Amino acid sequence: MDKYYYLAAQLPLLKPDMDSPPSLRWFLDEARKWLSPRDYLKVASASIRHYEKPPYGSKTSLQYADFEKKLRRELAGYRKARKEDHEYRLQGFSQNLVKEGNPLEIEKKLILERWAYLDELEFGHYSDVDFLVITALKIQLLERLMSFDKEKGMETFESVVSETLSGENEPGETKTDTNENDANN
Repeated sequence: MDKYYYLAAQLPLLKPDMDSPPSLRWFLDEARKWLSPRDYLKVASASIRHYEKPPYGSKTSLQYADFEKKLRRELAGYRKARKEDHEYRLQGFSQNLVKEGNPLEIEKKLILERWAYLDELEFGHYSDVDFLVITALKIQLLERLMSFDKEKGMETFESVVSETLSGENEPGETKTDTNENDANN
């Protein structure tokens, strides 16, 4: 198995509470410099959104995809049971992941659960392609966490609301109706 000591040595220690994590773009640009084309594909195709078999997956990518599929299946079962007003016990996960907190807090707890799983996978991998796949996945989790910025969220919300309000029509009137009325006048 290839070892990528020099690439691993230049990476910062990733923690879920980092203020300014490296971007995935930066990491992939650095990885491209050091990795074989085959290993680069493994790292670049690693995604926190994959829960099916990744196209160029490493062993670690496959393990993460299995974990993600199991987590999503449990969440779907919990949500379905909740919708139907039934009790549901998560299998292999703490009930506190979904029962306590608002949706944002729950999403953050789910990200930290994924992070903890990646920490388990990381044991024994310090400079190989699996370590770099885990790094790519962790950076994506950090980017997801960083997307929950309150100020940016408020800016986006206000932008959407003002755009919606500036394009408002009379009650019961659609944009097409307004355009037709303007053409007829």
